[in-house]
Amino acid sequence: MNTIVVLWSRNISKHINTDNAQKFHHVSNIMSWVNNTIIPYVVQNAPHLKWNDAFNAIIVLPEYYFSRTRQHSYQRKAMGEEAKDIVLQQLLQYSRYFPKILLLPGTIAFKKSLVRPPNKTIQQSTRQRKSQSRLQKASSYLLSSPDDTKITSNYPFGSPYSPASSTLTPREKLQRLDQLGENAYIYKNQACVIQNGQILFKYNKRKDYFETYGSSNEIHAPDVNRSASKTIHGIDFGLEICFDHAQRSLVEDITYENRMAQHLAAHGYAPQPTMTSTPQIHIVVSDWASNSASPVREGGFFIHASSNNTQTCVKLKKHGTLVDHEPGRLAKIAECWVDGDPLHAYLIDI
Repeated sequence: MNTIVVLWSRNISKHINTDNAQKFHHVSNIMSWVNNTIIPYVVQNAPHLKWNDAFNAIIVLPEYYFSRTRQHSYQRKAMGEEAKDIVLQQLLQYSRYFPKILLLPGTIAFKKSLVRPPNKTIQQSTRQRKSQSRLQKASSYLLSSPDDTKITSNYPFGSPYSPASSTLTPREKLQRLDQLGENAYIYKNQACVIQNGQILFKYNKRKDYFETYGSSNEIHAPDVNRSASKTIHGIDFGLEICFDHAQRSLVEDITYENRMAQHLAAHGYAPQPTMTSTPQIHIVVSDWASNSASPVREGGFFIHASSNNTQTCVKLKKHGTLVDHEPGRLAKIAECWVDGDPLHAYLIDI
């Protein structure tokens, strides 16, 4: 099944002072280019190809593509919750115009108040009132989070005049939540897989690499136990965001889930319907991380959209090695420049 993969190596450092209207303009143009130019060109020149029935293209942008408009990277990243909702609604609308494109628009950095607003009290999937407060959820997440402070302690932006929550242990973050009370905000760096007006998968960055730098009242409290894997249209996807990839979060996920499935099976329990094998497609969005070891299965694809063009790539796993070209399976078919940054197009056979 053939699919186009398009990656934009957007330089986020020169992108942060761009308003959302311009960011949406680029997203719309890229989707139009893929749908109206690249796919018809490939179809015309390779009529023998068999296309994936569920989606014919995957578009991936780098981390922090949508964040608060600011002048410097060391200023706080998070937009407000209402602004995030507007961004998502606009992206969902764009996706309806191109229903066979899987869109992963980088990440959205946002904050939400500790007090849940009235329009957020109902769970959309069940139409039931949410049973836990945001404080309860954040507290339970922090209680199960590993301490990553040693990893980030030497971050070059570190300054006693501008504290970042990443310098705190999970227990210290709990204390900070208690001190701030209703003045606290929960920070999220979230990636979504979107198609035809629907969010198919959400993933929140786990590893806190100074996510809230420049803010005194935001706490990064992700659900570290939520899976980074999802089966979409029968294909197993794995997703990581920047520092998660550097710290091998997806590898940890797969190892844990496989062990849990084996343990349950050994004791007569049927495993939960979750993906416990290596992914067929492993996607990373970053600003930026180096290409580390990927747990993608043999014959699967590693896809990385980075703000650093030297790390942006699509690779196929062949005989245990990631290769950047394979006749009939993987080929780079186009490259152009959008607002000064390279846009890459690949043809893959899943």
